[in-house]
Amino acid sequence: MDARNRSAAAEPAEPEPARVRPRWSRARLRDGLKRTLGPWGGTAVRDAYLKLRKAATRRVRAFWPLDEEHFRRILAGPLQVTPGDVVFVHCSWDGLAPLFTLGRALELLQAAVGPAGTLVFPTYNRGLSYDFASSGQCFDYRKSRSFTGWLSEAARLHPCAERSLHPTKSVCAIGKQAREIVAGHDQSPFPYDRSSPYYKVIQYHGKVIGLGLGCHYLSLVHCVDDYYRGQSPFMVYDEKLYSIRCHDKAGQPRMVATYVHHRDLNVSYISRFMRRYIPPAVCHDFHARARHFFYVDAAPLFDRMQQLAAQGVTIYRSLYRR
Repeated sequence: MDARNRSAAAEPAEPEPARVRPRWSRARLRDGLKRTLGPWGGTAVRDAYLKLRKAATRRVRAFWPLDEEHFRRILAGPLQVTPGDVVFVHCSWDGLAPLFTLGRALELLQAAVGPAGTLVFPTYNRGLSYDFASSGQCFDYRKSRSFTGWLSEAARLHPCAERSLHPTKSVCAIGKQAREIVAGHDQSPFPYDRSSPYYKVIQYHGKVIGLGLGCHYLSLVHCVDDYYRGQSPFMVYDEKLYSIRCHDKAGQPRMVATYVHHRDLNVSYISRFMRRYIPPAVCHDFHARARHFFYVDAAPLFDRMQQLAAQGVTIYRSLYRR
């Protein structure tokens, strides 16, 4: 071996760069399934999941039926719904599995809040906001369906329902304060800020309830991100400001500007965050008739989350600082 080869052999090899493990998110999981299982794999997994969920629903209905009287007791009892309340409703119809129809469920909810109360439902598009904003699709006030549960779609189609003009985070409302709550949602690029229906629920000292699901689906938690309208020390939105085609209530074309959450934003920490940092009187999950429910007092939750955010404690496992 000559001197040149000996010197090369003596030199230490450069260390390989450390691998960064990507954060988990729904988008990464979905893309990973497509790559691993092929174009039809995701459909097979979804069909298998739906079959299991339907079987579980049948068992729940058979052994723990939820009739109208039980539902009224749950609303008036642990969910603390009273006449005159503004109530934001999240619902999984399969998880609730009642013995009555969607229309009857709306009637029971309306009866619980009374003529002076208001019901609010999320009416989001299918999939992630980032994907919808990037697709070039048009949001139609009258025609765009709600993909946040069958009950929200039934509420959207209610003859007295009002809907907010927002392409990714639209809500509909029924009741005394419906028009005021949905108005102006298209005026700010931040979908959960002080002009949004979500923050107005807080101002009305409203309540948030979950029917057939847990608080990991809670939308109101994002109001803390948008309260300072982009002045938060954390970056939860994609840097691009999207301008999305919409048709308003009169059918007239509009362009609505909005930010959308990062595609890889991880919000799987919500349930653990609530158990660890939020008093049970403000937010708690519970089971009744073998079904999952949750209750939230909106204003105290927002105040507590603001205090925690000032200390760097948020619902996100990891965030980019500005």
